[in-house]
Amino acid sequence: MKKNKNIKIPKLINILLLGIVLFLVAFMILLIIKNNNKVDNDLVNELYSYLGSNDLSYCEGLYAYGEGKIESKDVADQIKLCSAYLTIQDKVGEKTLKAQSKSNICIYQKKKFATDNYEGDTCTLKEFAPSDIAPVLSQMYNVELQDYPDFNVDDNLICRYIDKKYYCGLAETIVYSTMEEPKTYRVVKKTVQKDDYFYIYDLYLKIHDGKCYLNNTTAKSDAKCTEKYQKKQDVDVKLLKKYGQRYKHTFKLNTKTNKYYWVKSEVIE
Repeated sequence: MKKNKNIKIPKLINILLLGIVLFLVAFMILLIIKNNNKVDNDLVNELYSYLGSNDLSYCEGLYAYGEGKIESKDVADQIKLCSAYLTIQDKVGEKTLKAQSKSNICIYQKKKFATDNYEGDTCTLKEFAPSDIAPVLSQMYNVELQDYPDFNVDDNLICRYIDKKYYCGLAETIVYSTMEEPKTYRVVKKTVQKDDYFYIYDLYLKIHDGKCYLNNTTAKSDAKCTEKYQKKQDVDVKLLKKYGQRYKHTFKLNTKTNKYYWVKSEVIE
């Protein structure tokens, strides 16, 4: 009996050691998968921001969600500049101007800006050079602009190119809107990474004045979706999956910077 016990102890130790090794291997695999997913999520969030602003009043909103296919070359330089500006606006310098006597208008090199909040006698302008925004344009769109046109962020915030610099401030005339703001809904269905390309597949739906719209540009609402929405008065995952427009967004790797840039977005069935 003692002899049999002595034989079983080494076997038991080996089994325990093997179990510990397998546990550690499984733990490391799970840890690697978790870290990879985190990197992927960060990448998706970054690339998703290239598709336009969720605030539809900025930079023509979600401009990538058109009725068919839209490529980077189809997007105006002003929209690209505007989208890039939104990512650096909190990191640029400022220039302060004094308003003209008995007015709320500041003039700089014959360009007019309104005073802060359209009151007081000071205009605070955001100031930056093309070299400040060029890296962002390159990263988002893989473009190098030769000309730098004026652009608007929204109806009231303008950016003017003066003496090889941009100055952004309030427009001379304030624009009010009494219309209900549209609400947009997006959800990522899947992502695919293949060779030098990264693809994001998602669903899109816009609600405006109680009606459903399947893209950001059409004036025609979707009747079936609208009927369902007006009964529910809510957009949930079920409604979005059934009626949301399917899109495929293509990004390409810049091998010099190891960053992806937006190439095109298109409707898929």
